[in-house]
Amino acid sequence: MIIAYRIIPHIFKPEIQDFTEVRAQIEAMNSEIKHDKANSLFEFNPNSISLDSMLLLGLSKKQAYNIKNYRDKVGNFKKSEEIRKIFSIPDSLATQLIPFISFGERHSVASKQKEVAKKSISLFNFDPNTATQSELMSLGFSSKQAKTLINFREKGGKFKTKEDLKKVYGVSDKLYKSLQPYIQFSDKEEITEAKEVFEIVELNSANFYEIKKGLNITAKQAGMVISYREKIGGYTNISQLNEVYGLEEFDLKSITNVEVNTQSVNLININKATFKELVAHPYLSFSDVKKIVNYRDMHGDFTDLEQIHQNNLINLKQYRKIALYLTL
Repeated sequence: MIIAYRIIPHIFKPEIQDFTEVRAQIEAMNSEIKHDKANSLFEFNPNSISLDSMLLLGLSKKQAYNIKNYRDKVGNFKKSEEIRKIFSIPDSLATQLIPFISFGERHSVASKQKEVAKKSISLFNFDPNTATQSELMSLGFSSKQAKTLINFREKGGKFKTKEDLKKVYGVSDKLYKSLQPYIQFSDKEEITEAKEVFEIVELNSANFYEIKKGLNITAKQAGMVISYREKIGGYTNISQLNEVYGLEEFDLKSITNVEVNTQSVNLININKATFKELVAHPYLSFSDVKKIVNYRDMHGDFTDLEQIHQNNLINLKQYRKIALYLTL
């Protein structure tokens, strides 16, 4: 055995793998991802940008809320580099965002007056959802403001009310007041808006915007609804909305356009799930999972979900809640 141990490595040599091609493919994919990410960015002011616009930038809900919380608790950003202080935003992402951060036009009053003097401003009725860059500039927008508005539309943004025009970076109150009487949405746009109000919201598939509008709640509450949906694996009934943090007192009778598709609920196999997977569910405590796993180890797989409460592993009330998320 000693001789074999010394000889075998010289006879059976491991085959050397060449990962050059694989590395090249990975680098190409990373390059494409970075390119797509860069194309989704647009100029923004971190002190005034809305949550919806932050999502259009490619930020996650958590990252957007962290920026808003920083503004509320710490104050306005004074330097672009301060974006690195935001928890959950890695340095790589901060480096991509910094070139697009702007705190306002830095031209002098005299240069602004010269720029205005050069423009030939003519006011007319327009729809901010369809107006071209040349039309916007004729209305008094600077080239930079017009491009920002168009970029906002191209990234999925939409103007639904006249006040939404204020969300465009660089649009001053003075410019808005001069344009406000001339903002008109097409009939088609108004009909679409009316349909959206009565559209049924399916709680397990609706996105952030649909939940916010369908339930008539704040952006923060809509984010919590989605976060809780991911934790429990999907809603089985509308009453679970009262379990969401911040919606404990929410009047469920006030919503008539919300429904739940229980077919999309993520089920947990009680016989195969690990301790970590089970304890991650909000309806199961550490002690509950310990009893279930110990019983499974001692008696084998469950043959009926009723065994869980019949053997006093969890109480009946808790069982009725978690049973909707379990399968054999």
